[in-house]
Amino acid sequence: MVVGILAGAAVAAALSGAEPTGSLVPDVIWCALAAIAVAWGASWAGRLPLAWLGAVAAVVGVGNGWLSGTFGLLALGTGVLAASERRPSRELAALSGALAIQALLRGPSYGFVGLPTLVALAGVLPALISGWQRSPAPQRRIANRTGLVVGAVVLVALVGAGVAALLARPKLVDAGNQAETALTLLRDGDIDEAVDPLAQASDEFSTAAGLLNGPLGFAGRVVPVVGQHVEALGRVADAGEDLTQTAGEAATSADYEQLKADNGNVDLDQVRAMAAPVRASADAVLEAQQVVADVRSPWLVEPVDSELDRLARELADTAPAAVDAADALELAPALLGGDGERRYLLQFATPGESRPAGGFVGTYGVLVADQGSLSLGITGSTAELGPESADAVDDAVPYPFDPPPGWEELYGRFYVQYFPGNVSASPDWPTDSEVARQIYAQVPEVGETDGVLYADPTALAAMLQLTGPVEVPGLDFPLDAGNAEEYLLEGQYIQFDTELDQRRDLLSEVSRSVFEALTSRPLPALGELRTALGPAVSGGHLKFASFDEEAEALFVRTGLAGAWQTTPGADWLSLRSTNLLPNKIDWFLRREMTVDSTIDPDTGTIETTVTVTLRNLAPPSGLPPYLIGNYGDFPTGTNNDGLALYSPHGLDQATVDGRSVGVEAHPVFGGNVFTVPVVIPPGGEATVVYQLSGTVADPLTYRLDLLHQPLAHNDDVTVRLRSSTGRTTVTLFEGPLAEDAELIAIGR
Repeated sequence: MVVGILAGAAVAAALSGAEPTGSLVPDVIWCALAAIAVAWGASWAGRLPLAWLGAVAAVVGVGNGWLSGTFGLLALGTGVLAASERRPSRELAALSGALAIQALLRGPSYGFVGLPTLVALAGVLPALISGWQRSPAPQRRIANRTGLVVGAVVLVALVGAGVAALLARPKLVDAGNQAETALTLLRDGDIDEAVDPLAQASDEFSTAAGLLNGPLGFAGRVVPVVGQHVEALGRVADAGEDLTQTAGEAATSADYEQLKADNGNVDLDQVRAMAAPVRASADAVLEAQQVVADVRSPWLVEPVDSELDRLARELADTAPAAVDAADALELAPALLGGDGERRYLLQFATPGESRPAGGFVGTYGVLVADQGSLSLGITGSTAELGPESADAVDDAVPYPFDPPPGWEELYGRFYVQYFPGNVSASPDWPTDSEVARQIYAQVPEVGETDGVLYADPTALAAMLQLTGPVEVPGLDFPLDAGNAEEYLLEGQYIQFDTELDQRRDLLSEVSRSVFEALTSRPLPALGELRTALGPAVSGGHLKFASFDEEAEALFVRTGLAGAWQTTPGADWLSLRSTNLLPNKIDWFLRREMTVDSTIDPDTGTIETTVTVTLRNLAPPSGLPPYLIGNYGDFPTGTNNDGLALYSPHGLDQATVDGRSVGVEAHPVFGGNVFTVPVVIPPGGEATVVYQLSGTVADPLTYRLDLLHQPLAHNDDVTVRLRSSTGRTTVTLFEGPLAEDAELIAIGR
């Protein structure tokens, strides 16, 4: 009968799911051996150790669901019953031990690492010792021999695992360092320089994997706790070898430096050939991330755990870029006309006349992609598409469109159907792009398009960093990265004071000359491309919205789409100017914003004061009216902007130079936008103060998204946070805001 109980206990324990080593077969064996030992010890144990074992099992089991609780309570009941008998039944005592070990093996995790194991040992050791002491000599000799065999196996396994770990550790450390160096080089675009460290890392990972997965390492997998370390290191070595090998193959076969437009043509076959190895590399990064997550165990010692932390951070930094690169290469052939001609609407904007998405669109064009061949179609002025002024709207023919939700309430005053240059009315470029698509489809020279590209003088200057200076017909000096912004935002208006047609023709030539240079001249390495164009993209000066769903998802994820994006659960804030006069005076506008917030950590209530100082550096005279004049009754050089603050919170009050003003308020993006008109004389300044109040989702982990408006000059921003229960003020941000920023403060 006792033998049957021991066998049943072993089978049930093998099915418990406990993981003393982290490997299936050794775990099953260890659990079965533990059940046999405890049930056997209990069968000979004294009354008190038997009752104690049942009590511990009951306490542990009740805290982890009905099955463990049932085992625990039955162990307690049978243990007490057996202990109450004058001559305890060996069968009943063995059953109590068998039930107790089931509850303990299925017990919950609690307290510090190892506490459940210590509690289980505290419950079973008295019964084991008592049972061994009270058992007959023949059975005690069997137990002794069994213990010696198990101990010898463990000792041999420990020695083997120790030797394997000692030999593999330097290989893993060196491989990790080489891989980290290589991944950094790959992210920076230095493909050639990454090849050698990737190859070295792959060799080192391979050697380490051979040691850890070989006979020496395999022996260590059967030892509790040690097994988790060997398994973790072995799987990480395998994943590291796979990652570095595939990354090395991608680096050697996907030659980004050769991927360029040669006289306006991109080799689509080369792009397609690059896609597969880059996707394999991205998949290997994701697989390595999963491996690191899977092998994490509270039993891992600090050196191993910290190395896994470092690897996890490195992979987290690498994975998004790797996936994006693979997606981009797979989508590129279609976007470049590989499946048929693609037409993209170009919108060249000037933030000298600010709009919520950046600037007024003064020039448009069409980029045609057909089988990798790129050509710039017509370029023209948006002024030619509408009436000469707002006064002539009644006699003009509109471009009707189906407005996106909320467009009429928020942006109807821009009359985009008459003035397509105002299409950048929403801070969300995909929304603007959909409106532009509908409007320009009615322009015969444009027609239907597959996406909309936004660029301003900052973006053109970034492109000129790549191409070098370009000669522009009608311009008596080369246009380069150093002079493009100032010329396009001020110089052109001075050069062509009254000659509007010549100025518009020149702007068309500028865009054409830069494009032709960009698609025909040799381009630098990928790292230099990112260095030049990255800030323009992250700063919202270069945006591309696609009407292909897969491409748009990639563009939104990478920030290229210029989409309005906030972190779920985070607070958010964005300051946007709109020039209310027909001039380009925002070139002379400087903005400073200070955000002071106080949070109640108990209730999540937040009170925020946003102080905006606007300085108008425009002179009162001496510059062309198109730059600083207006058709209104304002003196020359006057800046009249609509200043809009976007926030999820409510507005308590707004003042301009200390005086309360009326505020135009609208719901948008799940929050609100509050707009006040601000008139600033030439050389003057104005101070606008918004008082906001609301609540935040997590007051102890405060997150704030600062969304940037791409203007001619970056805002100077200071963000301070104070807890209502403390006196310390924390500065979360201070300096120029050149791109969207995610801020975080933790604690009270």
